Amino acid sequence: MVGIEVIHLMQVVDTVVFAVLIVLAMTVMMRVMVIDTMMVDMVDLAMNTKAEAIMIVIHVVMEVKATGGVTTDVMIITEVEIVTLEEPTAMMIVDVMSMLDMADLEVMEDVESRSDGAGLITGSGYENIGDAITDSRLRDEWSGLAGVRDVPVDDPKLLEEVQLCSRPPSTVRTGKTIPLRINYFNVTIEAGPPKIFKYHVTVEHAREGNEADNETALPVADHPSDRPVQRALITNVVNAVLRQYEDEFDGIRVVHDGMATLYSPDLLQWGIFSSVTSSAAKNSHSDWLSNSPPPALSENQVQRRGPRTFDVKIELVETIHMLHLLEHYSDPDVNVRPVLQALDVVVRYLASQRTILVGRDLYPMKKTHTLRGGKELCWGYHQAVRKAEESLVLNVNETAAVFYSPGQLMQLVVAALRVNVARQIRHLSERQMKSLSFALRKVEVVPTHRTDRPRAIYGVSAEPADQLIVNIKGEDMAVAEYYDRKYKMKLRFPWLPCVNVGSKRSGKETWLPIELCDVSPGQHCANVDDLDSPEITRITALPPENRKKNIIDHVKQADFSDDPYLGAFGMKVDLQMKITNARVLEPPCVQYQNTSEHPVNGEWSLKDKKFVKGVVISNWGVVILAEVSEYEVRKFLRTLCDVGHQRGVLFENTRPAFVHQNDHRAYDVDKLMMTCFERVMEFGTPEMLLVVLPDTRTWLYGPVKMTSDTVLGVPCQCVACSDHRNEPHPTGP
Repeated sequence: MVGIEVIHLMQVVDTVVFAVLIVLAMTVMMRVMVIDTMMVDMVDLAMNTKAEAIMIVIHVVMEVKATGGVTTDVMIITEVEIVTLEEPTAMMIVDVMSMLDMADLEVMEDVESRSDGAGLITGSGYENIGDAITDSRLRDEWSGLAGVRDVPVDDPKLLEEVQLCSRPPSTVRTGKTIPLRINYFNVTIEAGPPKIFKYHVTVEHAREGNEADNETALPVADHPSDRPVQRALITNVVNAVLRQYEDEFDGIRVVHDGMATLYSPDLLQWGIFSSVTSSAAKNSHSDWLSNSPPPALSENQVQRRGPRTFDVKIELVETIHMLHLLEHYSDPDVNVRPVLQALDVVVRYLASQRTILVGRDLYPMKKTHTLRGGKELCWGYHQAVRKAEESLVLNVNETAAVFYSPGQLMQLVVAALRVNVARQIRHLSERQMKSLSFALRKVEVVPTHRTDRPRAIYGVSAEPADQLIVNIKGEDMAVAEYYDRKYKMKLRFPWLPCVNVGSKRSGKETWLPIELCDVSPGQHCANVDDLDSPEITRITALPPENRKKNIIDHVKQADFSDDPYLGAFGMKVDLQMKITNARVLEPPCVQYQNTSEHPVNGEWSLKDKKFVKGVVISNWGVVILAEVSEYEVRKFLRTLCDVGHQRGVLFENTRPAFVHQNDHRAYDVDKLMMTCFERVMEFGTPEMLLVVLPDTRTWLYGPVKMTSDTVLGVPCQCVACSDHRNEPHPTGP
């Protein structure tokens, strides 16, 4: 990567959430160095052992807890650039992203030097930092729990002016300069409109008849018009308006951002667009959310559901002058953001109608790779209009995301329960039920025994299909019996639970057997299995040349030259990447207690190194929430303590208190952690809890962190126990 951006800083006093460092360590292979005057901590993201990764996080947490706040200098090193930030903080949440989203660059440097270490540094001023926040009112206000504070209109702080610094010219002379091809494409505006007209679009469910005009009508609970319209449905309704009133638009190419904004290169003369409400009728399958054609519905289904009508209100809210773009280069105080937002919507509009959107990323669903467990990896691209020096550019970058594969829902069930075939699933435990509910939540399915639209899964039944009782026209019967009577279908897996595709409300459920459900295509999967993460990393880690080729292919497939909407706004996109100069800086020296070292090729090792000032951990406990023996965990802890001693982190108590879930089957997560906390309290104030989780994507992580942070108030380090290895590895703080 060519750049680093620090996107969030926040000060804490008692604990440090250091999960982002471990995430970086396991994914993007960056190197992060935390430096202050009393300690020099290296988070080497190419760790020799997983125990080292955990030990480093524990060391930083305990150091900050002991001092009540540390003034740190965070220096993030990449292959070609150093970004340094000085801020009094005890937590740095950093997100590694390319400032120019440039292609990867490999730079080889054969430089290595060592010198004597600095030894133990004392008298550095830590005693003047001050005590932790003890006033509960200040703590609540700092953490956001106190709510919004009333501020007078004439408050002096509201009248303060903030001057934004412009980017200074490059004055760096160190390092060496190299040419670099970046994933930016020049954008020119030729014969474009002098003004862009911005309209606000409001889409609401229409009330039937004159109900909306009847002021004396009683309110109806859960009436469709009282519910907000879904985002995907808003896009469909606006597209229907553009088609229905095509003649009234008189050939004007307008673009819609998918939510509440519409841009036009000309002022719409049609009077209805000033303030009058219009209605756009849609047929019965207008809420089909995928990009594939909707299913064919029978006449009975169409008659039963009827047409759907929406009230669409379009109002002119702003006139954007294109001249501001040119004025901004001579006068930085000119606000150019509205112009950039409008042009960005123009460039994305046609692609958004043809692809599946995941955030701001576009997925054509043409290039995929099959993963295990009913999922697939899909390649897409991200694009955005940016302002560069004296010109506009279009940033295009390749992205990848996991989607659910179209097919049987049973694939997801088998993968979630970690079995090979469905016949191995018998008598689900409470934990298995929670894992299954978490894996299937909000997945859209279509029934296979009849034609219907996709429906989202709201939950999983506690009883199997042959024991789940439903009331059908006043008669109680099991779900399996109902399908046998109604459709003459004998369920192959009646011992499996059913999924609710009706409503979250009790008594409004619609239960479908798992074996009669197919996953609807085009659904993004936010929960990536930990077993798939290594394969995803391997597939998406491409050499710079391959990445460059893929980006250019995406630009060609976008077909900007034949985009009628770009033509309406006078925009043209160059198909060649921009070339700029980059500077390779010399890496800084890393200081340890016993030595110092210059990184080589952006890498360094903790082997035979000690921190300038290590912490001491004497009172801690372990909670095991995975199917792993206490012997294996103690074996891992011995390795952890040995590595910590070698690096300067001393574990005085090498046999902490243990609480294993197998000894307390009836206990929930919070009670297991409370039990361990109480045992540790017998020997003094608890300094840390180590929690062993079954994997890195388990639902247990949330309850564990909530209990440790909000109930117990003690730092908690989570480790995951892989299925294929007995050695746990870090999952977060």
